Amino acid sequence: MATSKTDPIGSSLRNDELEKLKVRMRIFLILVFLSTLSGCALLFVQKGSMTVGQKQVEAVPTAPSLIGQIEAQEHPRHVVKSGDTLGKISRKYYGNSRYAKAIAKRNKLDPSAPLKTGRVLELDAPEAVVSTRNARMSVTPAFAEKTIGGQTYTIEVSGVGRKDRPKANRAFAKGEYLRFVVKFFAVTGGYATLEVRDVVRYESRPCFKLVCTARSAFPFSSVYTVDEYVESLFDAVDYFPWRFHKKVVEGRYHEDSVVTYDQLKHRATRKKNQDPIKEQNIPPFVQDILSCFYYARLVDVVPGDKFSIPTHAGDKNYEMVVEVLRRETQRVGAGKFNCLVVRPHVKYDNVFQNKGEILLWITDDERRLPILIRSKILVGNVDVELIEARLPKLQP
Repeated sequence: MATSKTDPIGSSLRNDELEKLKVRMRIFLILVFLSTLSGCALLFVQKGSMTVGQKQVEAVPTAPSLIGQIEAQEHPRHVVKSGDTLGKISRKYYGNSRYAKAIAKRNKLDPSAPLKTGRVLELDAPEAVVSTRNARMSVTPAFAEKTIGGQTYTIEVSGVGRKDRPKANRAFAKGEYLRFVVKFFAVTGGYATLEVRDVVRYESRPCFKLVCTARSAFPFSSVYTVDEYVESLFDAVDYFPWRFHKKVVEGRYHEDSVVTYDQLKHRATRKKNQDPIKEQNIPPFVQDILSCFYYARLVDVVPGDKFSIPTHAGDKNYEMVVEVLRRETQRVGAGKFNCLVVRPHVKYDNVFQNKGEILLWITDDERRLPILIRSKILVGNVDVELIEARLPKLQP
């Protein structure tokens, strides 16, 4: 049906489409301009290197594990109310009704019999129930409301199970420094670093200070400035974050935000710029967007694995899904490596929106070093390639 000239809805739709087209055209013109400079830009890409320290790093200070205390809160109980069914209870705690029989089995109930009002049902942890179907379930995001330790939170769930929590860290230590070049059409668009800068104390807990930085380089910086600093205080005993700091300049966008995580009470407190403080319920063992990557490096994986990690970003809880696709040899500036190819399903909110898949190459050893990230954008690919690595000698 044709839209009249006075139709405000049709006009709004046309304006939105026009703005999207303008954004895409600007990005395309920027990349075309940069591609014409690729010949000289490539002259300044430094030669890669990788070194491993000769002296072992100091042992990380110990502290009592909080895992048992948190896991004890994960086994909820449900008091049957009038109108309750096993299917409704399954949807409330696990996101869908397919676990009704599992609830009946745990409580020795006849699945076809009505529930008695007032009866207390013992429930398994959501992760334990979901993981039993891990091999057959696909990535189909949906929102679920769950209650843990008296706190109700909403999470975007994938239907993919969790891996067992890692028992030890044989992947990284204080002093690890990784430097990457960011390339668009073989043009150097910027540089990024990942560092394990130190082991610090936070609220009496020993924590790795994880730091990620990213900056645009000339000539890209002349048309779009990027200057990012991201920091996570990552518990060195139980492998989850306590504090997340993000300071970002991307074009005209500026953000300075701090999120503190109370992993025992399942609460996140966020202060962004001059906005009012926000509080939010979070899942047990939640990760931030930086610690999530380091946590994944601690997990034992093989091709064919598909698992999720509870993650918090901005004001949302969701499950980061990780698929391990295959083994492959890959050469980058820092050298040639035997790798695992991984596909993470991530939220990607900036001007270069993710319109396709993101692939990550990690070394096929205990360190699980990231050596290449390849992301599809509106036109072409963005490659983040490891060019320098300074690695500490790990504890045996």
